[in-house]
Amino acid sequence: MSFELPFYGHMVKNITIATGGFIYTGDFIHQWMTSTQYIAPLMANFAPGLHNDSFVRYLDAGDGVFVVEWKNVILHDQPDYGNFTFQALLYETGDIFFIYEKIPASIHNISTLWHPVKVGLADAYMFISEYLHRYRQRTFYQYHAVKLDYMKIANNKIIHMKHQSTCITYNEGCVECLESPANEVFRCGWCSQLKRCSHGVDRLKQDWMMAQCHENAIVDVNMCPSEISPNATYASVTMATGVQATPTSKIEAVTLARALSKNTPETEFNTNSLLTNSARYPDAMYAGQFSNVTADGAESETHFTTKNAARIGIGVGGIAAIVAVSLFIIFVIGWVYYAYSHPTSASGQFLIKYRPNNWRLSNARANTRYQVALHM
Repeated sequence: MSFELPFYGHMVKNITIATGGFIYTGDFIHQWMTSTQYIAPLMANFAPGLHNDSFVRYLDAGDGVFVVEWKNVILHDQPDYGNFTFQALLYETGDIFFIYEKIPASIHNISTLWHPVKVGLADAYMFISEYLHRYRQRTFYQYHAVKLDYMKIANNKIIHMKHQSTCITYNEGCVECLESPANEVFRCGWCSQLKRCSHGVDRLKQDWMMAQCHENAIVDVNMCPSEISPNATYASVTMATGVQATPTSKIEAVTLARALSKNTPETEFNTNSLLTNSARYPDAMYAGQFSNVTADGAESETHFTTKNAARIGIGVGGIAAIVAVSLFIIFVIGWVYYAYSHPTSASGQFLIKYRPNNWRLSNARANTRYQVALHM
């Protein structure tokens, strides 16, 4: 996306749009994670390939809103239910809208035999455990979920979920953490070792536990260590022009310091301007020039010019080497994906025969196994 979405306090920029009526917000480690970290206007077993007029498409206009639309999608195992059309709008502020234009059947009647049916939000964290330095287990814990009432899902309905700040949003310091609005809802704690504010349950929980923050976190603002204020550092600065500048807030002090370091006059910094350009909230389906979601996914390209290459010390040979390496990496990734998705092919059989867990190592980790457990 062109912006970072605050999702449970974590800033998410890369998402995965699924044909099954939901958006995956985490890093793809295992397919089970997709059912624990999601934004789901209507997660179900949709199959856009069953109808020529079915589309899954997105729109990122760069104005602080990202739109995903599932248009005329059909249930794979219940095609007689008809076409579903709905959208998910993600705002830079963290607000999320679900907009339903056409819901031809009751959500309660959608089958869960081959695919889960969910409406709402959820997030999870992964915990890695090792046993006897030989066995490694990754466990996924879904620590929170918003489950919306199926009865509210109907034609021409809009659901608005408003973003609420969490502890990990406030990482500037101990005082800011414990005096934040989030501390009134969650019991925030400041971990001096990690320089992090948290209530102990988020995607970074394992780091929090390994650093003993669950035992040593500061929860009383009076126990916070003294912090050097930028206001004291730049309390009274005389610029080269002889005009005295005295900052009155932390933001002004930092801005003034940057201006002095560049030896340029200070410009006015209006903090209110960050709040006045709010995103547009919808009262109907979002219309615009969408981009279709394909099996290959969205592609991004980086262009180098001869002028830019010379500036960073890369010649024509260097550019050719970079292009060659990039093409090789893309080829290897494409081959692995093809082999994984076509196990009966020659490539698939080769990958199965020489898969990593068949490798024999000489050290003590030769018998390492991989286990997955899911807790919800």
